Amino acid sequence: MTTINNRKRRTSTVVKRSERDEWAGNKATLAPPQFGIIKSRRHYPIITLLFLIFVNAALTVTAAPENDPTKNNLRTKKTSSKTTPHPPQWETDPPLPKFVDDETHISIPTLLSAIDFTSSSPETAAANALSELTRTSSLHSRLTALYTRATSPHCRAKIAQHYNRFLAAIGTESHFPYEHARFRDECPDEIKYDFNNLPDGVTIGDVQNRTYMPQDGYYVDYRDLRLCYGILTHENPRATIRLMEALDETYDDDDGGGSGARRRHTFVVHVDGKEGSDETYEVLVSYAATRPHVHILPVARRVRVNWGGFSMVNATLQILRYAMAVDDVDRPPLEFHKFVHVASTTYPLRANSGIRRTIARYPLDANLMNVVFKPTEPHYMSWHYFVECDDAVHRIFRLSPLEADTHGIDIYTASQWFIISREFARYLALAPPRSLVRDFIDYASHVVVADESFFGTVLRHTYPFCKKHHNDNFLHVQFDRWENELEVEGERDEKKCLMPNPEHCGRSPTTMSLDYLPILELSEALFARKFLDHVDSEVKDVIDKKRAKEELRLRAEERGETFEDPDHFDTSFEGHGVLIVANDTLYDDVPLCLGLGPSKNKVRLTPCFDEGIRETLAPGWETGAVILPEIMPHNRWILGPCSTDGTLKRFPNGTLIATPGEYSASGPRCNLKQMDGLRKNRCMDGESDRVQPGGEIQVFPCVGRWHQLWSFGVDSSAGNTANSQDALTAPGGSIHMNVPLHVRNRIRSKGRGEQVEYMCVGVTGRGGLDEELWS
Repeated sequence: MTTINNRKRRTSTVVKRSERDEWAGNKATLAPPQFGIIKSRRHYPIITLLFLIFVNAALTVTAAPENDPTKNNLRTKKTSSKTTPHPPQWETDPPLPKFVDDETHISIPTLLSAIDFTSSSPETAAANALSELTRTSSLHSRLTALYTRATSPHCRAKIAQHYNRFLAAIGTESHFPYEHARFRDECPDEIKYDFNNLPDGVTIGDVQNRTYMPQDGYYVDYRDLRLCYGILTHENPRATIRLMEALDETYDDDDGGGSGARRRHTFVVHVDGKEGSDETYEVLVSYAATRPHVHILPVARRVRVNWGGFSMVNATLQILRYAMAVDDVDRPPLEFHKFVHVASTTYPLRANSGIRRTIARYPLDANLMNVVFKPTEPHYMSWHYFVECDDAVHRIFRLSPLEADTHGIDIYTASQWFIISREFARYLALAPPRSLVRDFIDYASHVVVADESFFGTVLRHTYPFCKKHHNDNFLHVQFDRWENELEVEGERDEKKCLMPNPEHCGRSPTTMSLDYLPILELSEALFARKFLDHVDSEVKDVIDKKRAKEELRLRAEERGETFEDPDHFDTSFEGHGVLIVANDTLYDDVPLCLGLGPSKNKVRLTPCFDEGIRETLAPGWETGAVILPEIMPHNRWILGPCSTDGTLKRFPNGTLIATPGEYSASGPRCNLKQMDGLRKNRCMDGESDRVQPGGEIQVFPCVGRWHQLWSFGVDSSAGNTANSQDALTAPGGSIHMNVPLHVRNRIRSKGRGEQVEYMCVGVTGRGGLDEELWS
């Protein structure tokens, strides 16, 4: 008998096959924790799992047979998960009208009886026809609908003027506005991607993960980096002040001349021009009066900002023009290396020196902006011409969409929040004559949600900035419900529903709360939004504590010291990963592990070992380690990174136990990534349209979202301090997902009942309970 790393070889004993072998081939699901505790309900029992470690042996990876019937999938249905913010969901192409015979939809006899055509004068006949047509046709109804929201004479005149641009085009048999507009693309060699038809071997991730870090670029030391923060705000001046004070830094500029400490960064704040923001404006002006590094745009530069309107872009351009002193000949431009554009509902996630370190990794001329590299290419029936007045956006008619073949440039979706070079900031501020930014402003002023296309489109088509683009803005944002989904709660904002189909609306970012902190901690973002103090007043306090701790660690590193973090725990298992075994199958002749099925995407319970290996294992084999070449492909996982609130501990029997933290009742949350094979480094993903029992589990590229973070059970018998309620919520040995508050609220708003906060990994097919009961 040979012992290898606490593992005894044997050759004769065979464990009797049990009913649990039926689990192989069944799907892994998400189920409420109660169904793993109540033994009488056995349809989706929770799996209790052990985390086994590996000895340092050579890893042999072989392809798993695609027709292997013993591999079962675990389930949580995957919906679209995107890394960038996106504009409202426009309507699908409406059907073309159908007419019968040769007649129009207005009958000839009706026209003859309603209009006086007896005059021999063509001018009089035309005037009579136009008068009656405009009175009785749908044009009259359309203008009436527009004027219900536009009440001022100025706004009604503006709508009529722009409506007449289309009527005049019909009358003169000429082109509609911008139908033949042509823009100059200064970067024609930039590759245009079709995500549905990428070259062989190229993935969307390959396209989107574009970087700009040339070895011969000009880099500034992070200790010398100076930033200009441009902030858009409209209410809650205390939040804006807290944001600036969180980001503010001083540095020692004493070179012997006695200048001493100076402010490192500058802040330029635009306050919405509406009367409702006047109090916010006055508070911020008073705050800035004794702080020369804080600049509040004067009243003349305040723009009345409206959701979906070009006013969002205009407000940003006003900040840039102020920073570059375009309209102020009596003062120099502000001093900064990079311009950082944020909202007052943004908050930093990293320590200030950490923010500077990250930005300084890129050369001074780099532009850090998140752009979707697939051109928008909207259908002409779903791209509309808007005008903005009376604090609203009004849809006039269809707008000719821009495409490179017909108009010279394409439109790109991009985030309005970015970190750009001083040179690009100056270009946007100046908008030189005959430049793309100058020409594009007129067209973009009629595009809805222009802030999510203007800056990215200009960047992609303007040289040399298109060549100096790193495709990440280091901002974490999670978009919430579409506005049309809020009707149940009576919260729907009709100003965000601007399309012909009133059910196609815009949406806003999710409001960050304490239960979202693990996602923020594990993201690689420097900032996140949105934070609303009246929704959750504690989340910023916890972030500040973490930022202060990170600052201490970074300063210790600068001094060459070691910073000991008592909250840190190592989940690397010496770099060999873990095998996750279903506890109830541990001593069956075919132990089952979390792995991948034939598609290599669905997570299933699959045999842990190659055939014949189980018979060689002695009792207690799970307390030691297993040998890598003996496990089945796609069964090995990387645990981590994990959030740090609470603790994790692997007990001698292989069970992983969590201890709750200060704000995380379920303790740390971790990624689980495939360690080998075709899906290496993909995360176990539990997202579902419903996030209710039965959702499929799969592996998906890691996107830093809540549905890829997993928590582990609390077992009071294992010596932890969790109370009985914690144990009920997260049974010992379980893996579960925490469903965020905003998702639970969304499910409730759709009339689908109360969504439980915790969803455990379970397995299908063990009982006769009607699955309809889980919907």
